[in-house]
Amino acid sequence: LDVEVVAAIADRIARREVLRSVTVWSSVARSLCLTLVRYSLLFWLPYYLEQALHYSKAHAGIFSTSFEVGGAVGTIALGFLSDRARHLPRSRFAAGSLVLLAFAFLLYSAVGKTGVVANTLAMALVGAALFGPDALLSGAASSAPTPSKVDSAAPARMRSQCQSTPSSCPA
Repeated sequence: LDVEVVAAIADRIARREVLRSVTVWSSVARSLCLTLVRYSLLFWLPYYLEQALHYSKAHAGIFSTSFEVGGAVGTIALGFLSDRARHLPRSRFAAGSLVLLAFAFLLYSAVGKTGVVANTLAMALVGAALFGPDALLSGAASSAPTPSKVDSAAPARMRSQCQSTPSSCPA
């Protein structure tokens, strides 16, 4: 068999295994949910501040940025913590941050209407707890080993197997 054919077959097998991976599908679901919440808040928050809390348009636009500022701080903080504790998987930090997100939403619902400072700080906490795990897990996923990186010897093994037992080779 030609080396390119063996490599193409190995690549097809690796892709099939990736599509069957529970980890891949859970990462897709996580990304979808976090992105949905993130962009819902990003676009909804100025409207909510203006309509429900009666901020002026200018103030609603300004104070809604607390979500993004908190997100930037949370991303840096969570990345720093996960780098310091390399012996722990990043998923633990992300899970802890998502638990914090649930409490941050509860806090926001309790104090969001009490004043500008409380609203801004609570929404910054929501942003920190939401952006952090998204960046942490997305960055980890992009740098994680893929089947082609993990098993680069697969085509050679397949070629060797095909030479020794031609009937076991795909056509």
